[in-house]
Amino acid sequence: MNYADELKDLTVRVAGGSGVLMRFPSERRTFVLTAWHCIKEVGDNFTIIPNEDKYGDAGITIIDKWEDEDRDVCIIEINNFSDDIRTIEFIEKPNQTDVNCEHAGYPKCTEKDGKRDFRSHPIKRILDNKGSYVSCQYEDNIANHELKGMSGGGVFDNDYHLLGVHEESACIDEKELLGYATYIPCRHFYNLFKSHGLSPVWFEGDSQKTLFNLDDFRDFQNDIFNFDQNKGAKAKLQRLLDEISTSLSFMINVSPRDLYDAFQTAREGCQPLHHDQLKKKDWVTFGEFVVVIGIMLGIDVGQEYQEIFGEFQFVQSDKDFDLYDIRNELDPKLIGVVKKETRIVVGGIRKSGYANDVMTPGIPDIALAKIPDSLDIATGGKGALNCLTFINGTLFKDAMNDNCKEIMEKSDDDRLKFYITLLNKVINGKN
Repeated sequence: MNYADELKDLTVRVAGGSGVLMRFPSERRTFVLTAWHCIKEVGDNFTIIPNEDKYGDAGITIIDKWEDEDRDVCIIEINNFSDDIRTIEFIEKPNQTDVNCEHAGYPKCTEKDGKRDFRSHPIKRILDNKGSYVSCQYEDNIANHELKGMSGGGVFDNDYHLLGVHEESACIDEKELLGYATYIPCRHFYNLFKSHGLSPVWFEGDSQKTLFNLDDFRDFQNDIFNFDQNKGAKAKLQRLLDEISTSLSFMINVSPRDLYDAFQTAREGCQPLHHDQLKKKDWVTFGEFVVVIGIMLGIDVGQEYQEIFGEFQFVQSDKDFDLYDIRNELDPKLIGVVKKETRIVVGGIRKSGYANDVMTPGIPDIALAKIPDSLDIATGGKGALNCLTFINGTLFKDAMNDNCKEIMEKSDDDRLKFYITLLNKVINGKN
């Protein structure tokens, strides 16, 4: 199946226009994204028709409809008619040429016997992405009648990322050959989803933003302790990974957002990074931390997470730096009030390797003993950071990667115990 055929499976007819199928597997809910003007004349009296070659007579029913008329946005919730709908991601691209994107839809000019043919038109350039709509240029000059019916259709890059849905063409009259169009960027759909209680978040990387769900750990399940880029380590660690995956399965329904927020709320006086600012890789690091800490403490993280707070706290850094620069670089306001024996796990900083992933207090034990048990790091400033133990959030994966041969050689009964011992050695010197 070529890419155009796969885009066809994600594209539907909506009233007089087109739309995009979007499924939230963790929510078990399916939606259609389209332009509001495609349905404004018909109200609730319209049908949605997916790719009949794949889905046949799907019998789609409309459950709900959310609209933002000012931004020409419409989200339609439909019955979950198929589990075979590819999950797509939202993305935002800057002004650029050679974007290698496609506008997909069902033009009216192809209609015959009540059916329409699918079309996709290459887009070569994004011209202006700073306003409510994004201007773009097609690769070819396209006649107006060839685009009618494709409004609301998706604008995709070449890797199943959705930039937005088509809004209008730059037409003056019926005979004009078109090279330009505008589309409704995904951020407007994101805002409408969020206003109705769904909580996808954006993360940025390489000037792009992608949507994922924070209501449970499902969107990160395959990335937590993923060694696909290191086949040798993966083979050596497979049995340990199988044991840890059991613990992950017990917390799969826990919301990473709520868990992260609980850590931040537990520290009085702190000004933490808001969960919307965390990238996907940050959530993966956070997931690896809570899975392993649950094993170390022998608790059900979903039900007993508060038992972690006195032992460990998780802080997300807003800057990338080496762990050994942490006392100069980390903003004390991110921490707030903690007990001096609480170990601070820090996400978002540079990977150091197992042997260098922990920094113990920077003052002698005899001096540390004289310091009050509770420390207000936010008001105490950077000097107070000398009293704490810091752990790089990557430790829990680094301990596997840097000791995979020794882990592999352990018996089934001792493998997980040995891994926990490796962590204890660097965290608090226990054997």
